[in-house]
Amino acid sequence: MERMTIGASVPISRRLAEGRKGGFLRPTCMTKRKGLILCLVVAALMLLAGAAVASEVDPIVCSMELDPNKLAAPGTVNVTITISNSGNTDMKDPVVLYDPAAQIVSDFGTNGAVLLKAGESATWTGTYDVNDRTLENGAVVYFVKYTLYKDSGEAVDQSQPIRAAISLQTAETDMDVKRTISPTVAGEGQEVVVRYDITNSGTVSLTDVTIEENQDIHARTASEVFGIPMDEVTSTQRREAKAVNFGIIYGLSAFGLSQDLKISRKQAQEYIDRYFAMYPRVKEFLDGEVEKGKTDGYVKTMFNRIRPIPELKSSNFMQRNFGERVAMNSPIQGTAADIIKIAMVRVNMKLKEKQMKSRLLLQIHDELLIETHVDEFDEVKEILKNEMMNAASLRVPLSIDIEQGASWYEAK
Repeated sequence: MERMTIGASVPISRRLAEGRKGGFLRPTCMTKRKGLILCLVVAALMLLAGAAVASEVDPIVCSMELDPNKLAAPGTVNVTITISNSGNTDMKDPVVLYDPAAQIVSDFGTNGAVLLKAGESATWTGTYDVNDRTLENGAVVYFVKYTLYKDSGEAVDQSQPIRAAISLQTAETDMDVKRTISPTVAGEGQEVVVRYDITNSGTVSLTDVTIEENQDIHARTASEVFGIPMDEVTSTQRREAKAVNFGIIYGLSAFGLSQDLKISRKQAQEYIDRYFAMYPRVKEFLDGEVEKGKTDGYVKTMFNRIRPIPELKSSNFMQRNFGERVAMNSPIQGTAADIIKIAMVRVNMKLKEKQMKSRLLLQIHDELLIETHVDEFDEVKEILKNEMMNAASLRVPLSIDIEQGASWYEAK
């Protein structure tokens, strides 16, 4: 209707006055028709092309997993690749797997190739050495080659990359720095938790204390918090540093620490701030555990023992605050409990295995109390040393103190 109106609305005299030839408006109308026809033709061709593509959708689906997918430095990762034929037709030719260096993965299927039937999958597991460049790129890339066939029978060669992310390990997930514990036999044993916490958070200076110097953890903390040499640390300063060490892993506030040490809240906050300034990854670890608890509803020990924390979702502020302290403390103290119980079971089994007269009496916190026959004293000491120090495989070796006496009181 619009074309008819345009064609009839301009008089011939006007066309001539504007310097146009009489036939111009009619071709304009025809041009629009041709444009419309052309559009219809293009649309039809696109629909046909879409139908052709739809009938030739790539049925090969690939996925890859890396373990671990984060590394602190170049190293070896385990690779699992799954290749599936998601189509309704059997593959006529095999799928060939290539590694990042474009070499055929010879132990995938038969000489690197697998012929997949409809709905079938093939999985390959192996290892890959990640270098600096791969870490920088952030991905490990394998790829597959295969051939698809159109409805016309024409063969089309295909290549598909298989990617998986790999990254440098960050402080928030720096769990390669393992926990440590120093259990004692018939000793006070309270330092166990502190050594474990600091090592877990990847604090280099205190890891060095435990591994190389075997210094007093609380005296070392006092030295660094108060900025004085270790040989000048007083018993009061050591006591205050010990309160800071334990307070930190219990999620103690400045108010709580001030009450324990009978100091001002401002001074207590300064102690905590100095501690976290020196060991920032301790705070990152503790905050990270709280976030895990909020996300998952629980936290875990190093041995995957779960501690549910429903309090983190409570509408009550005091309950939520309690939940946060539990989230900070449970992975630390829970792992310490796991380790001493593993040691306890192994020591008891070894005593029975050797049919010894000595017997395990008690486990108190991080201590094992053994009623030892005089003739077996040296052998029992060796059993305690071996089983307790090897109760867990950690980056930092476990250490123990062995005390003796006619009674528990004398041993302490």
